[in-house]
Amino acid sequence: MLHFWIKPKLSTSLLTITMLCCVITCFAAATTYAPVSSGGGPMYGGHRDDAGYSLKLTSDVGLIFTGYTKSFGHGGSDMWLLKTAPVSYTMENGATGSSQQEKWNITIGGPNDDAAASVIQSSDGGFAATGYTKSFGSGGSDMYLVKVNAQGTLQWNKTYGGAGDDAANCLIQTYDGGYLLVGYTNSNVNTQTAWVVKTDSSGELQWEKTFAGTAANSVVAKSDGYTFAVEYSDSFGLTTMDSSGNIGMTRTYPAPGAVASTQSVAAVDDGYAIAGWTGQNASGTNDTWLLKVSSSGELRWSRLFSGVGAYNAIRMSNGGYALTGDRAALILTDSAGGTDWCQLYDGNPGNDTEYMEKYPVVMREVIEASPNHFVMVGQQKNSLEGDWQMSWYQVALKSGAQTIPPEVTITSPASTAYTQRDIPLTFYVNERPSAIFYSLNGYLNKTINGNTTLANLPNGQYSVIVYAIDINGNTGASQNLAFTVSSSEAYIAPKVVIESPENGSYISGQGTLHFSVDQQVAWSAYSLDDGPKMLAVPNVDMVLYTSGGNHTLTVYAGQTEESAGSASVTFHTYESYATIFSSIDTNAVLSLLGLSLLFTPIFATIVAAFVIVSVCVIVVAIYLATKTPVKKSDNGR
Repeated sequence: MLHFWIKPKLSTSLLTITMLCCVITCFAAATTYAPVSSGGGPMYGGHRDDAGYSLKLTSDVGLIFTGYTKSFGHGGSDMWLLKTAPVSYTMENGATGSSQQEKWNITIGGPNDDAAASVIQSSDGGFAATGYTKSFGSGGSDMYLVKVNAQGTLQWNKTYGGAGDDAANCLIQTYDGGYLLVGYTNSNVNTQTAWVVKTDSSGELQWEKTFAGTAANSVVAKSDGYTFAVEYSDSFGLTTMDSSGNIGMTRTYPAPGAVASTQSVAAVDDGYAIAGWTGQNASGTNDTWLLKVSSSGELRWSRLFSGVGAYNAIRMSNGGYALTGDRAALILTDSAGGTDWCQLYDGNPGNDTEYMEKYPVVMREVIEASPNHFVMVGQQKNSLEGDWQMSWYQVALKSGAQTIPPEVTITSPASTAYTQRDIPLTFYVNERPSAIFYSLNGYLNKTINGNTTLANLPNGQYSVIVYAIDINGNTGASQNLAFTVSSSEAYIAPKVVIESPENGSYISGQGTLHFSVDQQVAWSAYSLDDGPKMLAVPNVDMVLYTSGGNHTLTVYAGQTEESAGSASVTFHTYESYATIFSSIDTNAVLSLLGLSLLFTPIFATIVAAFVIVSVCVIVVAIYLATKTPVKKSDNGR
């Protein structure tokens, strides 16, 4: 197991009289949020212990994980970096989407134990990770800093330390492009103490400083220096330092439990938020403790969440706080520490001790990948006898009022110039939408099921936005992404086929517009008699209203209006059926049939007389038939 977070010796302490301590259980979720989706990502590892300790969101909307592996690599344990990226997929029903898939992973280390506790994406697009090494360096363990490029290729590595045990727990990149590592050392002092190391962009040591506390577990950079979350045996600690390493303020806050570990510090507008765990003994059940202090270190408030200990806390985009730790807990608070969401994601149906012992789960870091979308990383076991594996979990939430729209992020195209005409359109939505559509250059009429291709784009400048609608009708929009197409390939305009109306005559108000296009387009419209262009959709019947007279219908389709193909038909409509009959030239029709000489007044008179006489004869015949007697047979006497 890693030893980045030290559980010190037992001691007793009392809460200071200025504390406002609110005890909250984490087994009943608050209702400020409602779940959208949650689920575990794939577990990574092999037949021996593996663990995740840190993760960050990367510039390609992927994730970078770090920790250690005993299943792979060179020795007892190796530093482990694993990169994921969004990958498109198509389901059997034709629906498409994207998910995080492993892109690369590397192990770094030697014949002994090596591990990472913190990872960041550096300003050059690569990654830096820190932790400890027992394979290299000067002593039992040394601080270890490694740098890899965006493809995961090792660029350099450095060790810092002496004859004793030294390790880093957290890493940031400084404003000058260098790195700041925080952790602990006992190489140059009699007991373990907090330690900070400052390097340049190549990892060369610039200065280092030890200060009070058993370890520094977290750091936040401010314009005038740095602030550290410092661990003491029974208290939370806070220390500030200027950019040259000169110690400023040092404060301690006695914990409500007998033991404590300060894990995280976050900067807020008027001070700091500090979080960690506290408990009655080093091996028992811990509680989460969250404190808010002023910029001068004065305690403003504290909150205690019972039953789970926190290993990481961040400030959210809405000003509240997100914490994670034991049992894959996710605790969300408002800016005053009030509970908005508190849920356990370890799969335990209740507070089952046997289950927790058999399937333990610990999350070490949480990030807010997008508003109300959280990703946690840590380790878990699948059985009592099983090995630990690196695991991660993501949770998407909405406000209780269900008014938060989906979060949409375009991953392709990029803001660049393309030499091909077919450009992939891929994107990520943080929840399952009820509808997705996109707008290309402001034309908003293309509905899609998922990732698609912007096909056959003519040369020019484009801007694309993807929209997603959730089940509550909230619409989320992606970034407005601009790109250019400059291709030497021949451009072929879309071919439009008008299937209805055809060339002919129709009754007003009963016409149907139906057309098809031989390629996917972002814009289509029709125009009647050179009037304004009205939006239309291929392969969908639309009622076409016209007045009487001759008309010309033109249908356009293309990725843009300027590059559209078109087709036209002409047709005639009548006001009513009466108008049709009144417009018929009877003599012309009869002449066409060769009957015009028969239909004269004399002929009509003869026909009428013939009809009258025939009717009279039929009537008389019927009358006489009814008056003729019927002769009875002899048997009828």
